[in-house]
Amino acid sequence: MPLVEKVLEYIKSGKVIEFGAGEGRNSLFLASRGFQVVAVDISQVEFTDSYDLMVCIFTLHHLMRDQAIKFIGGMKQETMLGGFNLITSFTKNGDFYRKDPTTDKFYLNENELKDLYQSWEILTYFEKEGKAFAKNPDGTAMVNIFAGMIAKKV
Repeated sequence: MPLVEKVLEYIKSGKVIEFGAGEGRNSLFLASRGFQVVAVDISQVEFTDSYDLMVCIFTLHHLMRDQAIKFIGGMKQETMLGGFNLITSFTKNGDFYRKDPTTDKFYLNENELKDLYQSWEILTYFEKEGKAFAKNPDGTAMVNIFAGMIAKKV
């Protein structure tokens, strides 16, 4: 949620869609701040509207690489001018990817997320380590490097 809280430094109201909303923690937070929120979880989402903010937190690795790239393209296209995309996604530098390095699921290369948004204004970007809820066979928490970004469509 810290990145969702940080986006409030840049946008105070508007239409939001959250992909992979799960139980809706981020959507509920944004709705409580006055945003008009659409929360989507397991779905074959097609973009039918434009939004001021699109949120996609730890969901892209469920898609195949080509699907994820196309999905990000759709997010970028359907974000209103001056609107924002907030994305977090796992990189190839972590236990999830190392567990199956031949996968065609979407895992980011270093700086790839930033590169995908090179025509946008990158407001926040990081790649950092985090522990996953999943466990290794020895019972220790899996560790992953993930990228996080808030970008503004200019």
